[in-house]
Amino acid sequence: MFLSINLKSTILFIIPVSSILLINVNGTLSSQVESYHIDLIADIANSECNIEKISFDRIYDILTGHILVSGKWNQIAILETNLAKFIENNSVNIDISKIKTKSKDNITSSDDVGYIPYEININNIDETGIINKIVDFLAFQSIEIVALQASVYESEYKSKLIKLKVKVKVSGDLNISSLKEQFDIMCYDESFDATFKVQSLLS
Repeated sequence: MFLSINLKSTILFIIPVSSILLINVNGTLSSQVESYHIDLIADIANSECNIEKISFDRIYDILTGHILVSGKWNQIAILETNLAKFIENNSVNIDISKIKTKSKDNITSSDDVGYIPYEININNIDETGIINKIVDFLAFQSIEIVALQASVYESEYKSKLIKLKVKVKVSGDLNISSLKEQFDIMCYDESFDATFKVQSLLS
């Protein structure tokens, strides 16, 4: 979204009204650095930017995550300055990407029109190749993966389980009944405990 200012009908300035940043961050936790993400969130708040989406995960002694931030151009400039100081004072890797925003008249990308958001959930005994088999199935069906999350954990009976969530967009031109039937057959053959359903607005 842009704001146009016309001065004396001869000079036109284009000033960006708002911007969006994607901040990818990862760092090693220690006794001295236990919660650097809390300080990072405080820096975002102090710059008066808004957190649109945030996700952090601890993998052993590494804390990794991403934050989607929006704000006016001057607020984003303050945040970028604060982030530079934050990197200097912390043993943290931060990668910043600027996202091109869409106008209010074009919220939905033309590439997404006619697609339905679906979500696959699998809770299963962990074994080599589960994720690859799901990804192969979706690729064979020409279904685009939007997001994929997986984690392995130990059950109360000491067996290793995997929890897998895959968000996809399915073309409205596909025969959904046939697609679900093929998915069920694949899961039956592989002994996967899985669901394939329209994505909830809250997920």
